[in-house]
Amino acid sequence: MKHFKARSVAELLGVFVVLFIAPFARGGDHFLTIGGGDSPANNQVSLEKNVLFFQRLLGEIEGKDTPQDVLFADGSGKTRDLQVLAPDDPPRINLLLARLFAGENELAFQFRQHDIPGVHGSSTRRGLEEWFNTKGTKLGEDDRLFIYFTGHGGAGKPEENTTISMWC
Repeated sequence: MKHFKARSVAELLGVFVVLFIAPFARGGDHFLTIGGGDSPANNQVSLEKNVLFFQRLLGEIEGKDTPQDVLFADGSGKTRDLQVLAPDDPPRINLLLARLFAGENELAFQFRQHDIPGVHGSSTRRGLEEWFNTKGTKLGEDDRLFIYFTGHGGAGKPEENTTISMWC
């Protein structure tokens, strides 16, 4: 087995589930990854990296043919849906205008299209419903569905019920 370094408690928990619980399955295992913030400004490159890490992890532990569907941001759309740090200082005119309109913090960021292979669809409510209405209906009684979510959320009502923010 290859060694890897988990970057967070959530990843460590995911590794535990895959390594120690998954081998006792009677049916097939299916993996659904949902990722991204609710808009380009809330869709940081760290979320893309989390999905890529989980794809690589599954491939190394379960094998490259492990069924995994990914719903991420706008899906296979060609928009700039991912926020990244700007590599250079902005032009002076941009800085002056940003100061004038109180938007100086946004100058540190640029946007690009995500680079995740095999994206099945968007991480919208509709994308999730479509997945469950198509692929989800093919799950057998003894199959197990593992859902990995990386994104943003918030407190629900009551507060201990949390919510996930989905792409708009």
